[in-house]
Amino acid sequence: MRILALVDRPVPVLCRTPRELLIIGVAAATAISSVREHGLRDPGNAVAFAAVAAGFAARFFAMRVIATAVAVAAAGLHVAYAWKSGGHPRDLLAIAYFLCATLVLGGRALVTTFDDAPSRANFWRELARRDRRRLALLVHGVALTVAMLYYVRYQLVAAGQPVPPWITAGLVGGAAVCVLLLLGRGLAVLLAVLGGLPLAVVTLAHAPLAWEVATGAYVPMTVSATVRVAPHLLVGAGLAAALTVAAAAPWAWRLVRLQNGKSQ
Repeated sequence: MRILALVDRPVPVLCRTPRELLIIGVAAATAISSVREHGLRDPGNAVAFAAVAAGFAARFFAMRVIATAVAVAAAGLHVAYAWKSGGHPRDLLAIAYFLCATLVLGGRALVTTFDDAPSRANFWRELARRDRRRLALLVHGVALTVAMLYYVRYQLVAAGQPVPPWITAGLVGGAAVCVLLLLGRGLAVLLAVLGGLPLAVVTLAHAPLAWEVATGAYVPMTVSATVRVAPHLLVGAGLAAALTVAAAAPWAWRLVRLQNGKSQ
């Protein structure tokens, strides 16, 4: 307990706790490392971690949840990569690394500093604990879905293959849900259900063939490039989209009942 107290005690002059400084430093270093390794060919990873570093430095109220979602999405991506590589140690270490990051981001002191921040823009602090958990689960599901779809798209582009419109629609829709959630708009959960359900259906419709490709079964070349190029990520995207819909459905049902009650 004393160690935790020291980790969450503000450092003089810097006005940030050692835990926050660690998160800022690691996120910034990860963004720089991504740029050095991939250049501008893969900006998504660098942008995500740079945003985490900047958001923590500015103490943006939603950044703890967003950073946790980024860590969950990164862990999920490396689960897909580990499946593809047959359990390569680098992928397994990455999974452990990002799961540890979620533990670091879960400190009560961070919740008080960020989630409970007395900001006019912060509607999250007014929510009950159960609703906060549902909100966080929804954010994590959206982040994981967007991350999977982003890298399906990335691999299709790298292979010189066309990107199906439903992948682009899923990326745009996921970004819209995230923005609406930050603004505290109930439309976010409705969009997550109404847009996420067809996305989950379409993605999971590819899952059986994608599973066969991923497990080494023979699949004719007539199968779509999306299934052949990124089967592991495609299966993951379908599961993530289903998780997102499941997380959003109770909130959407509550909103519908509330609106029906007001109209009567």
